[in-house]
Amino acid sequence: MSQFKLSIVILTFFLFTTCNGQNSDDFLAKSQIRSSLVTNEVLSEKENNKNPYILFSISDSSYIIVENTESNYLEKIVELTDNKIVNILSVEKIEKPNHILQKGFNKENYYKEFISFESDFYKDGYEIAKGSKTYFVMVDTLGDKYGESILSIIVRPNPIDEELYSYLASKLLNFNK
Repeated sequence: MSQFKLSIVILTFFLFTTCNGQNSDDFLAKSQIRSSLVTNEVLSEKENNKNPYILFSISDSSYIIVENTESNYLEKIVELTDNKIVNILSVEKIEKPNHILQKGFNKENYYKEFISFESDFYKDGYEIAKGSKTYFVMVDTLGDKYGESILSIIVRPNPIDEELYSYLASKLLNFNK
């Protein structure tokens, strides 16, 4: 086979697998990479001690990050451009206690395994799933992930606490109006 034909075969295979092979693993990898870019830019660190945080994104471009500091919650709304430029659009301090956010940082409220529509959580199906792709994760001080999931903006049942999920989604959607 000539070098040209081999190149065409390889290119065709690459295009086919990247366009048609989009499964939850592909979405997860993309979401994790883009989320890491965002968190590396916007999270505060002190003496190698990271605060726990919740990250929620819509379409891997709009993010809300809630950082659990000692004295308050620090909520940041961020966008990540296609050129991988991180823009912090809003920073808000939320006083403690806050019932919704307090529940959000309770590890016991989450599944430890990654959840997508192909995972065991949805083995019996789902009632509704519509809208843009979302990515959610709660990360503790050790960097352990809880509730990591790729879902739709509207989903039922939802493995994430409904009140927290609604809070994060509405804050992000209303900010982008």
